[in-house]
Amino acid sequence: MSDIGTQIQHFFRHRQRAAIALVCAVLVVFVLGILIASGRYPVMVVNGTFISSARFEKNYASAAILHNNQLKINAESPDTLEVLKRVTPAELGANVLDTLVAAALVERGAKREVGSELSELVQARIGELASDPQLQRGVQTLYGMGYADFRDEVLVPVAEHDILAGRLYQRGQSYEQWLAGERKQASVYIFSSRFRWDGEKVVAQ
Repeated sequence: MSDIGTQIQHFFRHRQRAAIALVCAVLVVFVLGILIASGRYPVMVVNGTFISSARFEKNYASAAILHNNQLKINAESPDTLEVLKRVTPAELGANVLDTLVAAALVERGAKREVGSELSELVQARIGELASDPQLQRGVQTLYGMGYADFRDEVLVPVAEHDILAGRLYQRGQSYEQWLAGERKQASVYIFSSRFRWDGEKVVAQ
């Protein structure tokens, strides 16, 4: 054991750059292992904003529940039911990722418009909903989400959208045109072979 210890000391003393690189590599592998185990590794990056696999899976599960509920609700509407039945799991996943792209772009745009006031403005729009027990029960049934997740993944993005759209409207600018422009300029990287960014939206492979 002493010989091994001596060799390690010699390595670190005389090959400092290689030793530092080795330590960094070990740390990176260790951190990646923790992230993968916790489901927090990135599945997508939107303009530098990381979207974790855990967040994607949570939203996908909710979208699948909502889709199944829509199938039941439209059981007596053949045309609508046929359209819903044609949605594949891959298309559903692409739609979830694309919604997360839009949410990231909207949050960034809203922050540019109102700055540090954004959090306060969002809270003013959704604050009263937190004390509505009927809403919370409905959210769990329809989306399969607890209220906290529903607030973060649905209510907050909707509030940010409304705030941004209102500011754009005041300047005579269409939200749809703004979003289309932001999509074309966005830097989006997807770390999954099942999906890709086509320059304007997420599509299934």
